[in-house]
Amino acid sequence: MLQPWHPHGPFTHQLGTEKELEILEAFCKLPNVVGWCPNVWYDRLIRKYPFEYLRFTQHKPINSPRRSIELDNLKQNLFQQIESVLSRRIDAEDISTLQSLHQLLQTILHK
Repeated sequence: MLQPWHPHGPFTHQLGTEKELEILEAFCKLPNVVGWCPNVWYDRLIRKYPFEYLRFTQHKPINSPRRSIELDNLKQNLFQQIESVLSRRIDAEDISTLQSLHQLLQTILHK
């Protein structure tokens, strides 16, 4: 696999989700991401795949400060979206969708 920072590497053309996730995982395995360009790529992938980033870094204490920031960003984003949905007029379809979302969360919590 080409390294994410390689001059003929993956960011010279459009990639699919699978390849981008491989690159994100490779970044997460590094002790430090050094350099402006690699950090821009890394940040872009973190923003695009926040849940995957949290999974890739859950056992790596070296990423703790960045992981904490990303976790807070993700929580804030989710709370804002939920607040936005709940603050507007809710119809029967919305209720069904919200109940499904709640059931999915309960399923994940009880794994």
